[in-house]
Amino acid sequence: MKQLIIPIIIISSMLLSCSGSNDSSEAAGQAMAYGEEALQAMQQSADSVKAAAASNSAASSKTVSKGHIESVTDISVYCQLQEQIVKLNIKDGMKVNKGQTLIVLEEEKLLSQLVQARNQFEQANFMYEEILVGQGYKKNEFSKVPEYVNRMAKVKSGYNTNEESLRQAEINYAKRNVLAPVSGTVSDVAVHQYDLPQYSTPICHIFDAEHLKVVFNILESERSRISIGHTVQVTTVAYVNEHHSATVNLISPKVDSNGMIKIEAVISDHENLMPGMTAFVDL
Repeated sequence: MKQLIIPIIIISSMLLSCSGSNDSSEAAGQAMAYGEEALQAMQQSADSVKAAAASNSAASSKTVSKGHIESVTDISVYCQLQEQIVKLNIKDGMKVNKGQTLIVLEEEKLLSQLVQARNQFEQANFMYEEILVGQGYKKNEFSKVPEYVNRMAKVKSGYNTNEESLRQAEINYAKRNVLAPVSGTVSDVAVHQYDLPQYSTPICHIFDAEHLKVVFNILESERSRISIGHTVQVTTVAYVNEHHSATVNLISPKVDSNGMIKIEAVISDHENLMPGMTAFVDL
């Protein structure tokens, strides 16, 4: 700016030299006014440049990452038996409690297997007792039978095998009612009444709508800017004017093939949010 002041002084001097004695005061005043206006214009220009530089610097340091909202708890529910569904008690969006019956399977075949297993076990138990009696032991003395004699009697009678078959039949019969493993909201119901559920396909999901998190990625160059416990601000496409605070609770220990690091942050206040929403995270 000092370099720009010199031409202004020269111009002022020239105006003074060109003016007559009668006009010297008027010329001096005009020169000074011109110089002041020029200085003010240059000062305003310099201030504008500084403000623009500060704005660009702030914008370049701000990082916004795209991610999505997830539930902290999301359970896939499977049916472990391939029997026909005779009763379907769930639908998408329904709230359930832990232990609540979700579906009921046809029990005729399962009940038949249970009755058969009980009969076979009773026969094996009878044979087991007969073998011990044949060895000279009375029923009220079975507790005194040596271990190797007792083991031999159980093997010969099929006692152990049939006992395990009965236990498995009882478990399967109990599984005719598929129960909710946790409390939450039902989603992605994949079966209908009278379907045969598949072992490898979940019949539904149950998620905790009360506890949500945001999952997003950052560049490895930004890793130093974030740590466990760091607070970020979350907005969504659906509610652009709502801002939610989230606390970072997980940072992936590795960088993926694209140079990105996965981050998870638990959202403290999430009115109107739901799993699957697109989110923008301001670091």
